Amino acid sequence: MRDIEKIIRVNGLVGHEASGWKAKAEFRKANRNWLQRSAAISLKILSELQAKEITQAELARRMGITPQQITKFVKGQENLTLETISKIETALGVDLITVLGSQNKDEKGSHILIDNANISEMIEVVMDDIADNNIVRPLFNSNYSTESTLKYYE
Repeated sequence: MRDIEKIIRVNGLVGHEASGWKAKAEFRKANRNWLQRSAAISLKILSELQAKEITQAELARRMGITPQQITKFVKGQENLTLETISKIETALGVDLITVLGSQNKDEKGSHILIDNANISEMIEVVMDDIADNNIVRPLFNSNYSTESTLKYYE
């Protein structure tokens, strides 16, 4: 193939429109905080869907929205409103976010505000599990709310 033919062929493959990569990168940088929180919420939604064996289509039906909208939510790039988060929480029967300083609850699956006494008690439980050769690993989880949250799973 001659050089001119190669150039024509490459030009045919190359798009003539700007890709917008720079604008997208600037957007991600400027919106990093809420995008990270949105991604964390999305992962929690996906985790709950899997744990409860609920499809995205079923979640959409429960919320009265389209499955395409759920797809946007679980991509972690949608700026979810408190109203939408609340509807997702109701449809899944879970808490996705917790406002610190809200009323403490202690029933299973509810949020517990951890103070120093709770942390000491948790450390004791972990140390007992380690002594008993149980495998314990800390995971970040919304079931315990504080600036650093831990829930222990065997």
